[in-house]
Amino acid sequence: MVAGPLAAAAVVLVNPMIPVPGESPGAWWGNTGAVEARAARAVRLGYPVEFDPGAYMFHDVAREVLATVTPKGEQSQRPFRDPCDFTTWPPATTVVSSRDDRFFPLEFQQRLARQRLGVEPIVVPGGHLVALAHPDELATAILTATGGTCGSVIAPVNHSGSGRDRVRLVIAKRVHRALPNSSSDRVDLDQNRTHPAEGAFAMWAIKAESCFDGERFIPDGLTVLVEGDRISGVEPLGYDVPQGCPVTTYPGTLLPGLIDGHVHLVAEGTRPGTPGSLELTGALADEELDEAVRRSLAEQARSGVTTVRDLGDVRYRALVARDRRSALEPRVVAAGPPLTVPAGHCHFLGGAVQGVEGVRASVREHVERGVDLVKVMASGGMMTPGTDVLGVQFTPEELRAAVEEAHAAGVRVVAHCHSEAAARHALAAGVDGLEHATLLGADGVGCPADLIADIARAGLTVDPTLGWDPAKIAPIEQAPAHIRELVERFGLAPDELRRRRAGQMSRFREAGVRVVSGLDAGVSPSKAHGNVWRAVAELADAEYTHAEALTTATSVAADDCGLGGTTGRLAPGLAADLLVVDGDLARDLQVLGQPAAVWVRGKPVPEMLSLNSA
Repeated sequence: MVAGPLAAAAVVLVNPMIPVPGESPGAWWGNTGAVEARAARAVRLGYPVEFDPGAYMFHDVAREVLATVTPKGEQSQRPFRDPCDFTTWPPATTVVSSRDDRFFPLEFQQRLARQRLGVEPIVVPGGHLVALAHPDELATAILTATGGTCGSVIAPVNHSGSGRDRVRLVIAKRVHRALPNSSSDRVDLDQNRTHPAEGAFAMWAIKAESCFDGERFIPDGLTVLVEGDRISGVEPLGYDVPQGCPVTTYPGTLLPGLIDGHVHLVAEGTRPGTPGSLELTGALADEELDEAVRRSLAEQARSGVTTVRDLGDVRYRALVARDRRSALEPRVVAAGPPLTVPAGHCHFLGGAVQGVEGVRASVREHVERGVDLVKVMASGGMMTPGTDVLGVQFTPEELRAAVEEAHAAGVRVVAHCHSEAAARHALAAGVDGLEHATLLGADGVGCPADLIADIARAGLTVDPTLGWDPAKIAPIEQAPAHIRELVERFGLAPDELRRRRAGQMSRFREAGVRVVSGLDAGVSPSKAHGNVWRAVAELADAEYTHAEALTTATSVAADDCGLGGTTGRLAPGLAADLLVVDGDLARDLQVLGQPAAVWVRGKPVPEMLSLNSA
């Protein structure tokens, strides 16, 4: 049950139009099974249930499902409220208006707030509620704006995201913990939003003859208009910008800022056993870790990366950076310390657990700390001597317990797996994504057709962590003994490994497996922060078109991170996370590593240099 004085006010909103993992778009509409599952979960956790007014077209479905999930004897005390009739909503209801939506028009939201509450609605800028990256901030904002009297949260539905709906439940779980300290009629969640100086023109524009919008190339170019931290318009190249609007024309390619789907911000890409290496981070003080994270984020931003997904930190320091949201730092999606077995892969990060109950307790702790997802080590790893790269970590019961506990809290699970056995192990446990997915077997890198088909059928995301800087690969004779043995045994020398993985990724592409690009940034000199472009470019070896490859670090990656309504595309209302590179990406993916200009939430990254030197 929810504790604290706001227990009666925290409400879980459930919407029948949001897809769940594995559903096709055609399954969204009136999906009573998905609604019932979400509502039942909320009821089990002790939260009052209402149905999202954004789904008012389906109030008959909602009425039926509410009767199904409400415990017997309580239904008369919990009458269904027709969400179209704003007079039935309680006075404590808070209306959170995002962008306009044809299923729940902004005008309707505002009318509801004005007539029922007598106040202007709180405006939460930039994206639909289901895609919001920082539910803690939204909870705090709501409570701050209402003086702690918040009731329901009303917002439009995201129809373009990846379908991993967790934010509504997470907000309701956390809203009672946020402590308001002021009152305001309007809350701006992004404290780093750019506010132009008095008298300055608020809008500025970029024109580029070569553009990739996150999904496809635009052969005739675009004009992108920016106001504050948001894209306010996307127009043809020849569009006449408003008088007084500053405009800059670039000869290269304009595209959304990149997303690196696999980073370790606490590590700085040094050789194993030297300061800055991942295995030594557990001995650092929090202040030292935070400085390392800042440096890592700065390197990412300079290279055109505007969002990172951290899949292994120490003492949740990546979450500190996520919640700090400093100007010019990429936004952070964070998993906290990865779960591993005692003495298992990356045990030095502090996530070692044992037994089913130990696994469940650890996942609950991660959820309480506010992670965006959970990572489990399903196999040994190259960087941890003594672990089994060809085998599995955790028993089937332990791995299933991790997935069950995370999914019950609405949080996704990704599994580190180098071996084919570990990939099958993780797939059977019901994880949502596979990291590395090298599929090592007796013959080295494998392409088992049945496993690849099962991964595609289950709707898992694969992040193969391709790419490295060949100039920074140490000679094999300088590698640790356990790595030398693996390289020699399985033919994992860089050129051969790249060739085999290209063949493997071609099979993934043919099977329709969803792929995102992550570098495993920070684990070695050859995988330094800011090099995810190498992972994208390497997909060309696997017969990905240039557009397909670029989506793995833009729109597809954004959707997979739950940020499809926030970033990853050149579209009005999304964050002004922008990158211009020198050259034509439609012809040469290598120019992705030649950034000419970068903006993080509307601010030009060169300012980062002066900030770091101050």
